[in-house]
Amino acid sequence: MSGAAEYTSRVEMEHPSYPGHHAAPMSEEMLERLGRIADVMIPPETGFPDAAHLVTRFVSERVDPTERDTLERILGGIEQETPAAITTALQRLETEDPVSFLELRNWIYYGYYTSGSVVDALREAGSDYHGAPQPFGYRIEREAPVPASPRGSYQRTEEVRRVLD
Repeated sequence: MSGAAEYTSRVEMEHPSYPGHHAAPMSEEMLERLGRIADVMIPPETGFPDAAHLVTRFVSERVDPTERDTLERILGGIEQETPAAITTALQRLETEDPVSFLELRNWIYYGYYTSGSVVDALREAGSDYHGAPQPFGYRIEREAPVPASPRGSYQRTEEVRRVLD
């Protein structure tokens, strides 16, 4: 392997977004709890993968020690096991501690919707969703709106002058 290729490979492996970079595993109990919560927040639907497996894998591969501790603190307050009880606990968390609720929701949503199998299911269901990176966003077939009156103008580079001159 060339020096540049070896360096690039090593840098990619050391990047914080690389799965497994932080090696900060969550306990099995907390991962199971996270999976139950994920299945409540993203209920199973025909044609789409279940949330629990995707979310727990995503979180376990990407969470750093500080994020793990925060998530485990949040999850520690949601001991319920039935979907109805978990829903009630989540509603209480959202009301009493909206920042923690957003933290939990973001991990669950990112873990689910960044999965290739979910992107495939969305496309199969008729969506033109583009996964990350999203250079296109959603395609819009209609024409772009045009301002009623012209705005701005083109100025050649050599015609540009400093404001203070």
